[in-house]
Amino acid sequence: MLQQTQVETVIPYYLRFLRKFKSVRALAEARTDEVLKMWENLGYYSRARNLHAAAKEIVARWEGRLPENRKDLLALSGIGEYTASAILSIAFALPVAAIDGNVSRVISRLFALPSPLGSPESRKQVLDLANHLLSKKHPGAFNQAIMDLGATVCTPRAPSCLSCPLQDLCKAKDLELQEQLPVTKKRPALSHKHVIAAILLDRKKRVLVVQRPASGLLGGLWKFPGGERGAKEALEDALVRTVQEELGVGVRVLKAMASVKHAYTHFRVTCHVYRCALVRGRPKSLEGREWKWVSAEDLQRLALSKAERKILAALHS
Repeated sequence: MLQQTQVETVIPYYLRFLRKFKSVRALAEARTDEVLKMWENLGYYSRARNLHAAAKEIVARWEGRLPENRKDLLALSGIGEYTASAILSIAFALPVAAIDGNVSRVISRLFALPSPLGSPESRKQVLDLANHLLSKKHPGAFNQAIMDLGATVCTPRAPSCLSCPLQDLCKAKDLELQEQLPVTKKRPALSHKHVIAAILLDRKKRVLVVQRPASGLLGGLWKFPGGERGAKEALEDALVRTVQEELGVGVRVLKAMASVKHAYTHFRVTCHVYRCALVRGRPKSLEGREWKWVSAEDLQRLALSKAERKILAALHS
């Protein structure tokens, strides 16, 4: 949960998750929908799917116990070099440095490293220096301390140098370069996409929803039918096309209901929401996607993305 999410955001999710899934085995036996629902609004949902898959692997191969070596940890879904190092040092007290963004920033400033953060040269320098500094007796505590220092004191902007316990050792502070370091690559401007969504109701006033493919953005979450508008395509034409492609049905666009803006990590979207009516065919499960009619109460129980929740809020405002 702490990958790409701040501690204060994670805590309530973490506590709720552990109340729901009290052991690795309980998580392994859970339905994917249950796991995604508990992860709702944390973002980067591939983390939840990988965690679920890893739990199944741990139960199947390791009798519910996490392996204690890097090779076996790296073989588990969703575990990369950083997570493996964090587990080995914090859970098993093995002397390996865990390098996240906070650690990289602290060390880059501490030694005034000139290489751009994230470059191969910078990564090697940071790893070598972190391993050199690492407490061999308390590696987990050391790694967590450097992470916390970066998260709370040696922040990306306006670092609190006067309260930093390493200020007398910091070359960046000595050179008055703490605001310029670490060197970062300029991020490209975020692209903007227009997407459309259909609100379709049956005779019981239930709304039609479809499940996203398991892989890809927001995989496994439920959404309203629709998709991305093509270049120079009219919104209503795009809606008819995407619903046909997604569910194999023809719809008629009745009226515009809302327009919702949302930002993801690498792009922004404006979602145009329309009330529609079915005019041809019955929904089909194309490409393995599930669909169903759900009541307003059932809709609250489904795992939805933040963008879908924004749509619901806009419709009820």
